[in-house]
Amino acid sequence: MIRGVAGYLFYFAFDKTTGLAETGDAANHTLRLSKDGGANAALTNTPSEHDATYAPGWYKVLLTAAETSADDLRLFGTSSTSNILLDAAKETPFSIPDTSLLGMIKRTAARFAGQTATRNTSTGAKTFKDLANTAVYTESAEVIADGTGTVTRT
Repeated sequence: MIRGVAGYLFYFAFDKTTGLAETGDAANHTLRLSKDGGANAALTNTPSEHDATYAPGWYKVLLTAAETSADDLRLFGTSSTSNILLDAAKETPFSIPDTSLLGMIKRTAARFAGQTATRNTSTGAKTFKDLANTAVYTESAEVIADGTGTVTRT
């Protein structure tokens, strides 16, 4: 699941007496979500059965982008059907790195924090060298200021 992006969270329902998967019970489920160990909160969407034939007992609920904006998600719930238990679900959403030019510049800037840059007076380009002197990055003039230009590794 991607942090801050809507996505499905799956959980399992079963009969505590027989141990068998329970199908056709979604309308009887009351679910709550805890984000980062916080208080349990009601969900925006209602659950549905995933596939009673090929995945009996499996249910899913679509979490909104706001509901997935956490480092740790815990889904809890109950069924109003007698003897039916819902297994709690846990999810750790991950973040997708920003692959845009601005994202690359921010990561490069963090890598070179505290370092000095040299500027080519004729072109305005800056050159950075990492602490281990293993890579050199060249940035065209004003790339940070206006979001244009290029950053190249040489």
